[in-house]
Amino acid sequence: MGRVLITGASGLLGRALMQEFQGATGWEVLGLAYSRAGGRLKKVDLRDQAAVRETVQEFKPDVLIHSAAQRRPDVVEKDEEATSALNVEATRTVAQAAVDVGAFLVYISTDYVFDGKSSPHKVTDSPNPLNKYGVSKLAGEKTALEVAKDGAVLRVPILYGPIEAIDESAVTVLFGAVQNLGQTAKMSDYERRYPTHVGDVAAVCRQLAEKRLQVRSTPSC
Repeated sequence: MGRVLITGASGLLGRALMQEFQGATGWEVLGLAYSRAGGRLKKVDLRDQAAVRETVQEFKPDVLIHSAAQRRPDVVEKDEEATSALNVEATRTVAQAAVDVGAFLVYISTDYVFDGKSSPHKVTDSPNPLNKYGVSKLAGEKTALEVAKDGAVLRVPILYGPIEAIDESAVTVLFGAVQNLGQTAKMSDYERRYPTHVGDVAAVCRQLAEKRLQVRSTPSC
């Protein structure tokens, strides 16, 4: 089918993406990671423009799925510069690298770009992020589509799936708060969330990638 490059490949969703494409026929897969790089994953700092360009030019992917992002609340809320460097500026670098080799870009975003007043949200709903993470991801969306005009944005809600640590998912992290029956745990009782399994998101990404490549390869009359 083609070549796919996945950023953030060591993360909760990134691992599912790697597994999905590696298990499909005809895909050559390259996963990028940074702090948890190792094994079959290539270590690349997405803030290093030269390293990103060199990696993409060397692999020449047909599809580039950008799932890497700064999600840690302590960094997002306290260090806007560091958050912007990864969620916005690195997105610009990745998107431009994709365009340079003619790759189809899929930018993984979040439902935090919405205010939640009319959930579940539709594609046509206007974004209105309420926190800095949502603001940074919306800026990343705009940057991605500004550079890669034929790219796609996938806004995914709260994710769950096979974890390496209990705090890796906002679903499983709740277990840490309630497992001690001798203590009272504070929980939000007014939010309605829509947990999504990473395997389902990964399957949609593969189907989207395959559909786009099929369209590109179909001769025009």
